[in-house]
Amino acid sequence: MTDKLDHLIESYASWTISFDKNMPIDTISIVGVGFNIVNRANSGATVDLFLADCEHRIIDISPDRFLIYSSNARFPIYFRTIDNIVMLSNVVYNLFSEGEMVSIDPFVLCQQLSGNYSNDNFFSQIQLLEYNSKYALDSGNACYICSTLKFIENVSTEDCIAQLLLECESTFSSGKNISLLLSGGYDSRLNLAISLEMVKKYGNNITLWHEYKNEEEFALSKNIADSIGIRLNVKDRDAFSGSVNQVIFNASYIRNSGPIYRTNIPRWINYLHYIKMTDGDSIIFGHGAEGHKGKYYNQIDSLEDVAKTFGVNTVVVECIGKALGLAVSNDSQIFFFDKLKKHSRFFTNFTGKVDFIHYHSYVANGYGRRSHAMSQYFNIPFPFLNGIFLSLVFSLPKKHKEGFQLVVDTIRKLHPEFLDFPFVSANIKSLKANSLRKKVLHSLGLKWLRKIKTKYFYKNNIGNNLPTSQITVLNECNYLPKSEITLALKKVLNMCESSPLPYIRYEHALQLYLFFKLCEEEKNVIFVSK
Repeated sequence: MTDKLDHLIESYASWTISFDKNMPIDTISIVGVGFNIVNRANSGATVDLFLADCEHRIIDISPDRFLIYSSNARFPIYFRTIDNIVMLSNVVYNLFSEGEMVSIDPFVLCQQLSGNYSNDNFFSQIQLLEYNSKYALDSGNACYICSTLKFIENVSTEDCIAQLLLECESTFSSGKNISLLLSGGYDSRLNLAISLEMVKKYGNNITLWHEYKNEEEFALSKNIADSIGIRLNVKDRDAFSGSVNQVIFNASYIRNSGPIYRTNIPRWINYLHYIKMTDGDSIIFGHGAEGHKGKYYNQIDSLEDVAKTFGVNTVVVECIGKALGLAVSNDSQIFFFDKLKKHSRFFTNFTGKVDFIHYHSYVANGYGRRSHAMSQYFNIPFPFLNGIFLSLVFSLPKKHKEGFQLVVDTIRKLHPEFLDFPFVSANIKSLKANSLRKKVLHSLGLKWLRKIKTKYFYKNNIGNNLPTSQITVLNECNYLPKSEITLALKKVLNMCESSPLPYIRYEHALQLYLFFKLCEEEKNVIFVSK
């Protein structure tokens, strides 16, 4: 199984498009698989990317324009211009040049080390295109035009459900077996209801899989499985802990997933690989994507609150920056959320604006990293990320989506008996309103109290240590970093047992260190903080 896991990791479909900005049609080239270039004689050309369950047009060239379309949260597109050569890739590593000096945004780096994923634009020379967006190429620059999401008038719950089912049918109409991940959460129950609906139409067989975390959620999942007469396959969350390092330290995985990714992805890769080995050519279904649940409305009174809700505490970033010897400025976070607020204006409903910003700051960047990996390695479909579906949901009146209402109504339509079982969800906290005390303190400008508390009265970080096996691998490595930031990360990791620092997520520090180390070794890149 070890060799097959390595083969799976090596199967990542990395691609890079490049062309001369002055004569793109004549010079366009693609390194990677799954593309189709269509030249339209003198009128232009298109470049389409083929995914497992859909295709995506990335480039559309006509005589008077050059358009670039970013994807939904299924995969990122990085953009860079060097002299006259324009490059786009789904892997940022591919856009580094041999021996160059790469500038890092120190605020974004420290924010990511804290575990906040909102802004993922690490590098000054390389632009991460905003998801679900249209850009124009102008003098070698990617200039934002608009979102490909739309505000739609008079949307109903039925419209959202119909679009979701339509998306699912495009995936499950093949009749392939469905390997469904069942937990106690809302999306898990919804995915089961959808799968049973697909079984009626296309005759798919369903196998159920549960990742054991605790007895309460296991018992709930078992009762649901028993109610429909399907056996529940159970694997303990720690069953594949011994194989996690095989993913984390794999050079191909570091290259394609860096700089930082969600810490649970290596575990999921091992678990889903096991499911594929067991169930064969099935469609794995069960990961949600969070953008449709009607969250955070009670915590955001105006768009001025979005950075406070979705961003990172600047004092935390300052503490991490100090530990790494980095000077940080909040300018990048201010710019990031100001940009999203501006781009959300086409939604005339306030909750649509909140949904849009939540999607771009949490789903597409943070949660989306799981979507990237699961789509790549296992062809897992994500119908909840379809642009039409998201446009409908974001346009939906608040009362029809707040607090998972759309999820509940869809389950009620498809399999109402599933609502007789309670839900177990960590997302409940996103529905709670900010306390009156918290709002008063904020409105009175007493932020300095919070700053003092954060800076001097933090929780001990010992529980956030690295596993012994990963520390052992690091200690066996005699690598001498070429960049000051890489050296600083190595020192922080070396002290994680004896002198753990507050707020740093050591899993992320390890990911970042391994990525910088790999780039230094393979491309002789030097990383600098600017």
